[in-house]
Amino acid sequence: MEEHTRKKKATHEELFKGLKVEKVVIPLPEEDQICPVCGTQMVLIGEEYVRRELEFIPATCKVIEYYSQSYGCPSCKDGLGDTEKPVIVKSQVPAALVGKGPASASTIAWTMYQKYANGLPLYRQEKDWKQYGAQISRTTLANWIIYCSQNYFQPMYDYFHRELLKRSFAMADETRVQVLNEEGRRAQTQSFMWLFRSGEDGLPSIILYGYSPTRSGSHAREFLEGYSGYCILRVSRALFTDKLITCHGDLDH
Repeated sequence: MEEHTRKKKATHEELFKGLKVEKVVIPLPEEDQICPVCGTQMVLIGEEYVRRELEFIPATCKVIEYYSQSYGCPSCKDGLGDTEKPVIVKSQVPAALVGKGPASASTIAWTMYQKYANGLPLYRQEKDWKQYGAQISRTTLANWIIYCSQNYFQPMYDYFHRELLKRSFAMADETRVQVLNEEGRRAQTQSFMWLFRSGEDGLPSIILYGYSPTRSGSHAREFLEGYSGYCILRVSRALFTDKLITCHGDLDH
């Protein structure tokens, strides 16, 4: 019988690896730096490590106001140039990320991270922003996510989709999901989230998700249209390997 070995407890250095370390030295008060025996001024002879703490620094918000500068030609203004009109050139301010609203890249990135990585609903994020001093409604947060998804992420998704179809080996799987307030469907109705992944071919992995309101194979067939490699397709615990998927493939069964 093998002897049970207790797992080694991680050290603070391992737990906090990568975090910035700030050294705080607590000096001896001046009134205590006098020798209690002879009254001589004592001198520093060393320091000793005592303990460490993990400090949390809450997030802060600030407003950035952009101004453009205008430059005018004094010669043209005085009629000394080749034009009768004054020449004015303005500096170009970076375009807004979303329309003309106050959304910045960091603001939307944090909103998306909180919702999709940490599972924090927008109505709770709305309360957080209020505590930071910003009155941002959940509707505005949702509109920011939708706009960036359509205008920035969708082109990236389409690019990686085209790259995935060029691979010689791919994998696909479906998972049940529940969607609330979907138009024309009851909340109890089951929907499915498809995952498509490139194979282990030595190239960078490509992982894409695709939503389908039904479990019909039409979604996978549409996604893999034009694909001519091998695909492992997992549907409802049924595993099919080495099946050549083409635009004529039947994935409904």
